[in-house]
Formats: sequence, structure tokens, C-alpha cells
Amino acid sequence: QQDFVPMSELSTLRLELEIQSLKLQLLHQGFMSKESKGPSIMEKKLSEGEGSLVDTHAVKVENTANANSDAMDKSLQDQHTIRSVGDAVEQDKDKNLSPKLEKVDDPEPSIVSQSNPENPENQNFALPDEGSPSSNIEESVTVKTSDAIEAEGSETGRNLVQTMPILFEPKLSSPEELQLLSASYMKLARAYFDQNNFSQAIKEYQKVLSKVPGHLPALIGYARSLELVGDNVTDISVAFGDAGRIAVVQGEVEKAEALLRHAIEIVRNADADRIPLLLQLSMSAHTPTLASDASYYIGLEFLQRGDEESILSAKEAFLKSNNLVEKYAKDERYSLSGVHGKSLIELAKLAVTEDGNVEDGKKLLMQALEDDWDDDGASVYFLMGNIMKDDGDIDGAITAYRLALDLSVSESLKSKIHHNLALALSKSNSDKNVINEHFEKALEGGMEASLEAINALGENNQYVQVAL
Repeated sequence: QQDFVPMSELSTLRLELEIQSLKLQLLHQGFMSKESKGPSIMEKKLSEGEGSLVDTHAVKVENTANANSDAMDKSLQDQHTIRSVGDAVEQDKDKNLSPKLEKVDDPEPSIVSQSNPENPENQNFALPDEGSPSSNIEESVTVKTSDAIEAEGSETGRNLVQTMPILFEPKLSSPEELQLLSASYMKLARAYFDQNNFSQAIKEYQKVLSKVPGHLPALIGYARSLELVGDNVTDISVAFGDAGRIAVVQGEVEKAEALLRHAIEIVRNADADRIPLLLQLSMSAHTPTLASDASYYIGLEFLQRGDEESILSAKEAFLKSNNLVEKYAKDERYSLSGVHGKSLIELAKLAVTEDGNVEDGKKLLMQALEDDWDDDGASVYFLMGNIMKDDGDIDGAITAYRLALDLSVSESLKSKIHHNLALALSKSNSDKNVINEHFEKALEGGMEASLEAINALGENNQYVQVAL
């Protein structure tokens, strides 16, 4: 027996969970009637402090989604791993395998914050409009496991890129509300999260998700807890990806985009084989911008591999990215320029370096200028100037560099433009003072002193001295 003493909020939540568990156990064993309007004898004993809260046979309830299931006699001692949304795990009673989990085809959304850990479901989330589309049409969502993602790494890259879906546009489904026991688990999970006890929070979120796999706040809390614990990158990205996919199904498009973009950033900074994970996340991309960006990042990863097959895969990914934006440019739901500029830049580079086709490179860059650039296209003009300079079109290169400088340019890019403009001017017999001025501006902007700059300015030049 346990004496009743004043308890902290966390202990109170634990007690509430124990009582609800006991109620379900007693209901299952016939000691309590569903129609009972008053407290049972056991409930009275508990409320008066006379009952045992440690009775393992009465308190432990099986971690299953169906409160009326015959599996209730199984203990909750075994922690269950969160399963992929939409997959039902059937219990093999004879072999004592993992219990059956409730299949829930509808989910709920949220966004990710890099700020100090607070309630994970409420961090900087863009709340949906009251008129957000939703329906009761059930949508089965199948998300691959991390093992399946890693297995994809052995497949041919181009085949993977070619099979990428255009957009994830499922039928919408309404979120399922938590029942009493699941709600108690959720409260406990949040309490642990608020106390920075993320390992224990993970366990409680798992209990919620074993009963309601599509509960979005629990999915987000689970993912954030994994991230803060510093768990396996694959598991973290899959968790955020699951939450994002569920958000799409519930029509929470803004939250879904934020969750999926956060998952993509996690993968991009991971020291692992990023392509399978990015491909998996791209399957949940529900907007042209997200889908095209995901395809672009996949192309960059293939490009880094450098072999012939990977270069072809990179081209496929960049083309797919641009085609996606082009396809949806006239769709009033989206505000698109009609091109994916970054992908066109990479295709332009490949046209020049791999195919030796300078003219195609220039054409692709001209198309890239149609995109909405933060620097108004300065980076595109800079690249165009480089291509022209290397191709011997010095006058064209000088024009491109000057156009780039006339636009909104970051200091780091501006110094590179000044340096390359000085190189181009030196090949056109321009005024030496003008050439040196651009070299000095390049060094002043933080660029390392190149051999050309040192030769032009001399080692005693103040800007060269600072750079050295």
C-alpha cells in the first residue's frame, strides 16, 4: 500500500494514469460495469488512499489501441517502438510478439523550432485557418521504415529519381481525438518534455502513438525528443517526415512544409548516405516548391559522387525539379516563377563542364534569370561571366560582371565578382588603375589574395598585407 501525500504535478499525472489504467483493467475483468454511474468499491478505496497503486496485475494495462481487446492482460512493461503510420502490426499471441497497434489513417500537423525546448507541439507552429480543408475520407498513409530507406541506397540512382512522385496529394482525413488513457499518456509525455527528460518523454509519446498512430502533436513531440536526445539521424528524419506526411493528410499544408523542410535540413547536415533519406522525404512533398527543392538537393548529392552514372542521375533530378515548377506555374494555388533557377544553374554548369556546350550553358542561365532571386540574379550573372571569360568572350564577361555588381549582392559574392572582373579587364588591356581598384575591393571584401592580385598590386600594398 501507498500513503497519500502532497505530490508534484508529474506525480499527479502518473497517479491519474495509474487510475485510468486500473479502471480499464477492472472493466475488462468484469469488476466494473460500463453503465456504472457511481464509483466502484475499488475506486473509493483508491480515492481514500486505502488501495494499492502498485498491484501489477491491476495497474499494468497492455499497450494496445483497442481498450476492449483481449490483449489487455499483457503488461505495459515492454516499451513499443513507434510504427510507421498506417501499418498495422498483428500480434502473434503464441510467439508473444509485438502487440497489435490500432490503424489510424488520419493525422495532425505542426512545425519545428530550433529555439529552447518547450512544449514541442506548440513551437512557432503556423496554425491552420478555420477553413482549412478536411474531410472524413480516410486516407491510408504508408511510410517506409529506416531499414527500407537504407536498402534503397543500393538501387540505381537514375531509376530512383525517375520513380519520384510529382506531388503527394492524398485524400484528406480528420484527426482522431485521444481517449482518456491516451490523453493521460500525452500529459505525462509533455510533463517529461518540459523537465528536459527527453528519453522518458519518448517512451510516453510512443505509448500515445501505439494507440493513435496519427496523433500529430505526439508525432512532433516524439520527433523533437529524438532530436534533442541526439538519436540516430535516420530515425529523427523519418520521425519528422512521418509528422509532415500526416500533416499533409489532414490538410495542414503550412505545418507540413515546415516539418518536411526541417527533416530535409537534418538529412543534408548528416554524415551519412543522404540520397535514400532525401528520396524518402520527397515522397511526402505536397507543394511544387518543396518537391522541386527536394529534387534539387538530391541532384546535388548525386553530383558530389562524381561518377558518370551519378552525373546522369543529377541531371535527371535537376530536370525534374525545373519541370515541376514549370508544370504548376499556371496553377493559381501557387505563386511560381515558372523555373527552378538553382537547378538551371547546375544544368548550365554541367552543359559547359561535362558536355562542352557553352551556348547551352548561356541559354540555361538566361532562363534561370526568370526565377525570383534574393540577390536579383547577381549570382546568375556572375556564373555567366565566368563561363564567358573561360570561353574567351571577355567583353561579354565584363558586361555580365558589371550587371552583377549593379544588383543586390552579398559582400562575399561581391568580392568574388570584383576579383573576376579585374581578371577580365586585365585581358582586355583596360586601365591599370581600374583593374587594381577591383582587386583592392575584392581583398577588402575578405577574399584571399590570389597570385594575380599580388602581382598586380605588389606585396607592399596595404590590402595585400592585410589579406596575407
